[in-house]
This record gives sequence, structure tokens and C-alpha cells, in this order.
Amino acid sequence: MRARMATLLAEPAPLTPEQFGTFVKRELDKYERVVKASGAKLD
Repeated sequence: MRARMATLLAEPAPLTPEQFGTFVKRELDKYERVVKASGAKLD
């Protein structure tokens, strides 16, 4: 897994389940705003 992440220039970050949930929520909120601002729609 580490080798695969290295090929993607990603670095694993040890998070608790609560921290991971917070991270995911922030990412979803961030990209929701980006998608809405772009006007992108699903076909």
C-alpha cells in the first residue's frame, strides 16, 4: 500500500476514526462548493 501511495505522491496520515470522519466531511463540503460554483451537472 505504501508503495502504491508513493507512486501517487500521497503520504498516509494516521488518523482516528473521528479525525478521518472530520477530514471526509471537510473535503465533501469543500468540493460541494466547487461543483456548485462551476455549475457542473450530472447527465
